Amino acid sequence: MFWYKKLYLGNTAINLTKRQIKSIQHGHFFDGVYLVLVSDREGELLEIYNAFKYPYKRFKKTKRTVVGIALGYDEALLLVKTIVDDVYKNTGDLDLKTYLTR
Repeated sequence: MFWYKKLYLGNTAINLTKRQIKSIQHGHFFDGVYLVLVSDREGELLEIYNAFKYPYKRFKKTKRTVVGIALGYDEALLLVKTIVDDVYKNTGDLDLKTYLTR
């Protein structure tokens, strides 16, 4: 699992301390944390996972990129919109995988 260097944070998640973010990056999730990942599925751009319910060992073994952290599913949805808008504004297309994994 890789972490995007310019990690996107939801409006509530932006208040997390650096220590809390590092803790999340090392698999110490708490209820309500959602991770936004670049999708490895054909035709999908991003995926949202409730980190508390998804085994860290499975995440750790993948070569997928976490691009965002949100606190709550609604915030995760808004974060996905923000990411898509940002990529489109900067590139003129929706090739999120190339933009977010460079």
